[in-house]
Amino acid sequence: QFDPERGSSIAWLSAIARNRSLDWRRSQRPMTNDELDQIEDDAPSALDAVIKQQQWQRVLKELAQLSAREREHLHAAFVDGKSYDALAKRDGIPLGTMKSWMRRALMKVRSAVEEQALGYRA
Repeated sequence: QFDPERGSSIAWLSAIARNRSLDWRRSQRPMTNDELDQIEDDAPSALDAVIKQQQWQRVLKELAQLSAREREHLHAAFVDGKSYDALAKRDGIPLGTMKSWMRRALMKVRSAVEEQALGYRA
């Protein structure tokens, strides 16, 4: 019985639906190990997660090596979503100059990360 004094109607319906689904699942036969092995898991493996974390650490380390201006422009473009044109107008410089600065900053990060991944430093 629904009692509005005890809570909202949506919470009451959610509890009924949850309890019914749990009852139904418990009434089913347990899955065998072979059936469990057939379930696909889209989550990355632990090794993939570690590799991705190391790559991000490299990128962050290399971003810290950039000048404050380069970091600020990259952040504004790729985190805040500012266009190169908007950044150029904000800083009072030609659009081509902004594009060149951004390309150089990205190439510095890319080059350093690639070199570190290969195990040498130029």
